[in-house]
Amino acid sequence: MPNKKSIFQAIFLTIILLLSLSHSGFTDSSATELKIQFKTIEELYLRTHSYLKKFDTTLDEHLHENETSITSFYADLIESGTYSHLLTFRDRLEEHQNEIVQLIQENLAVLNDSHDSNSTPQDQSLARNTIDWIAHYYHELPAPLLLAHYPIATSLHDLEIKDAHFKTALDRVLRAEEDLLNETSSNSGYSLNPFIQLFWNHSIETQIDEQAILLEDKTTPISNDIEEQAAEIQNELAPALEKLSSKSARFAPSTGPQGNITGNQFPPGVWSFTFDDGPHKIHSQKILKNLIDHEMKSTFFMLAQQVKLYPQIALKIQNAGMEIANHSYSHAQLPKISTNRLRHEIHDSQEVIAEVLHKKPQLFRLPYGAGVHVSRIRAQLAAEDLIHVFWNVDSLDWHDRNPASIVARVKKQLRLSRKNGGIILFHDIHPQSVEASRQIMDYMTEKNKNNPGQFRIMPVGDVMNMLESELTQ
Repeated sequence: MPNKKSIFQAIFLTIILLLSLSHSGFTDSSATELKIQFKTIEELYLRTHSYLKKFDTTLDEHLHENETSITSFYADLIESGTYSHLLTFRDRLEEHQNEIVQLIQENLAVLNDSHDSNSTPQDQSLARNTIDWIAHYYHELPAPLLLAHYPIATSLHDLEIKDAHFKTALDRVLRAEEDLLNETSSNSGYSLNPFIQLFWNHSIETQIDEQAILLEDKTTPISNDIEEQAAEIQNELAPALEKLSSKSARFAPSTGPQGNITGNQFPPGVWSFTFDDGPHKIHSQKILKNLIDHEMKSTFFMLAQQVKLYPQIALKIQNAGMEIANHSYSHAQLPKISTNRLRHEIHDSQEVIAEVLHKKPQLFRLPYGAGVHVSRIRAQLAAEDLIHVFWNVDSLDWHDRNPASIVARVKKQLRLSRKNGGIILFHDIHPQSVEASRQIMDYMTEKNKNNPGQFRIMPVGDVMNMLESELTQ
């Protein structure tokens, strides 16, 4: 229990902060707007957690049915709205998190360059108090909710931050995740301490569950907005699933079925690991090492903006024999953007990746899987000689920070695949994805020892070539 001295110190610091904010242009309304942004991120995080539970519950129900498949599982998820909500939550979370990152970057830039002639004393004061408010918020926020802000802290990790108070606040956000994952460097990537694993399962997740349950039946401004967008995605996913489940005799850039491939079209026993959103400065290389150690090849769906940031990592991945595919320029929701912006996300991304790798990608994955049957998007993909790639096993590693539950989720979906074949979706930008994908590689390697050829791992492009050659024989 805190003593009287610490309580008075906290009250005193809060009063000083409020007094300083009132003299800088950082008004009560400024603080209210920021708080709304931060609380929206936390609400989206908690609602995502609830729908992740629904995903896993539906998965378990399908595993107990005799006549079921991975296709019927996803059809059920789409019909119930579970999957469209998850995709919507991810879109909105990233949108709000990116806005906060940009706000912090702009204010830090003002503080770091106090002699800039374009920066007035009031600008300096406003920036100072904005950063102070955010630091204070992160210092006071309960640990489970800090996880909602982890992507913000990681985006700012490489910035030169001179303010010690703000730096310690960001470090607190980073530690919230690092303490749970107990990241330790080893030859196999990340390992999870059993005590930390137990702490995650019975403490933090319980707290998140309790807060998420409180929101489930509560209507808020953001929940109404989410329902509208989720309904739009649901209407798009239903016909998309039907089209992507049908077999195509050939694959070729087009606006029709030939311009798509999904894991449901894979031959028995053939799987592709796919990794989205990289390259990441740390995690992509760890995943690459795991693939090399397991003598596996995979497909990396890269963002052009990341390729520009880390060209040497992209080259290293390609030179190791991995397939490089396009995942757009900046991970925008393509159905929501203008025609000019759409060309930037597809055409310009092709040019950037080709400039670095000296080779244009032949495959494309839509961010959030959105736009499969939107004619202008499909026409742009066809014009760039790109074939779209969908998945049929989703790890949901972008939200789930627990490698053990990610592995369990993937294994269950592997079991649902009647013909044991398909495309697994991971992201090479998260520490939990490094460990979870490694464990799936271990699992498949071990299965192959007892039953050689049970799991054949190939890049998506190689599988397409194999299917094409079978047609010509």
